[in-house]
Amino acid sequence: MKIGEVAEQTGLAVSNIRFYEKKGLLTPDRKEESKYREFSKEDVERLKKIVVLRKAGISIESIGLLLEEKVSLQETMEKQETELQEQMKQLEGAVALCNVLKSEDSLKDLNADRYLNFMEEEEKKGNRFSEAAELVEDLSYYTGEVFFPFNMTLSACSSWKFYPVVRTLATILYWLGIPALFVCVFIMNGFKIQSVAGLIGFIFAMGLWLFHLITFFCSKRRSGIE
Repeated sequence: MKIGEVAEQTGLAVSNIRFYEKKGLLTPDRKEESKYREFSKEDVERLKKIVVLRKAGISIESIGLLLEEKVSLQETMEKQETELQEQMKQLEGAVALCNVLKSEDSLKDLNADRYLNFMEEEEKKGNRFSEAAELVEDLSYYTGEVFFPFNMTLSACSSWKFYPVVRTLATILYWLGIPALFVCVFIMNGFKIQSVAGLIGFIFAMGLWLFHLITFFCSKRRSGIE
């Protein structure tokens, strides 16, 4: 069946299905004569299982490991349950913080130290608050996908204990190292490019760098379909 029929049967948007295919969770056959995807009943059932797992908040990477039978369903659910319980504690703390912040007239007059002390006291009681999301963490995961293809990540890197360290180093070297390198080269050459080959190399390298940067921010804006 075609992708439109699959979307109708599962209630998913075509973009969602293509996203899961891109991530390696679906591998429908393609007819040589037309190059169109041809989904089987097994593909549809697999997709429905993916939807169930996503509704439970399971990450794409963890779903891939489950489908490849590299981890058990029980183990994954226990880990997810623990994470969700921690998130619930954070939400309870955030709700409590919102309730006390409602008494303030404006952000300008807000005494931040008072509320930081309030959170510290609440955390001593066992309450939790939302962690500040760091852009660099998202960028690190994106860099991992750029340099380590998803299927490779599932089959090798995900079980490699040094993978997060390597991913972090790749993030620092790629996003900070390349601009720093070109700045140093420009300074050493008196802010001039010495040859046509050098100019072409510079344009290619910086173009690729900017392409990945733009793709990263676009992927964050489209994160709703993931």
